[in-house]
Amino acid sequence: MKHTMRNFLLYIMVLFTIVSSVSAKGSFSNSYKVSFDKTLEQVEVRAELMDKEKSYQKRFTAKDKMGNVHTITIYDDEYMKIDNVFYAYKFRNLMYYSLSLNMMGNIKTVDGTEKPWGLQGYATAVNNPDTTISFIFAKDMFAKGYSSMYEANQINGVYFAGPAKTEGYIDDFGCWQTYTWTDYFERIFNTRNKDVKMRMYMAMQLAK
Repeated sequence: MKHTMRNFLLYIMVLFTIVSSVSAKGSFSNSYKVSFDKTLEQVEVRAELMDKEKSYQKRFTAKDKMGNVHTITIYDDEYMKIDNVFYAYKFRNLMYYSLSLNMMGNIKTVDGTEKPWGLQGYATAVNNPDTTISFIFAKDMFAKGYSSMYEANQINGVYFAGPAKTEGYIDDFGCWQTYTWTDYFERIFNTRNKDVKMRMYMAMQLAK
């Protein structure tokens, strides 16, 4: 009887662990999904108007790890288009790069040389809300390609972090204003123009 009861309790514990793991996995995946309130048609109509007026934030081309070239348009703080697919997106991290030196076989970064190098975030397809991607848009100046933050972190001097709260400016009313994501665009894209001439790098992974 005791043996049967022990097996039953063990079964319940294993079942609870499996259910918890599945639930946690689902929650983990859903936490990266970007919500939006417009239909695909509404996004397309607005994008067409912004294309005509050139009122989008940035348009640029970027190559991926396989050498394929993509066209990206960041329309506003909510929507962007990669090739012909519209996404609702959110930036999550800045990609920083610091100069590094090889000192007796040890790689050390040089303090004070870190610069914003790219933007990392998540995006959900407007025409398919079940599809969420992780993306990185960055300067294309590394010999080594990468397709994720993990791979990019293997490059000497590269790290990811949120915008520093110490970076900003004093507005005309004497109040401190922390930089927004778009405040970093000029340093990352090397231009104030909406159309970026410099070829960028893009990493993209599909959430599983």
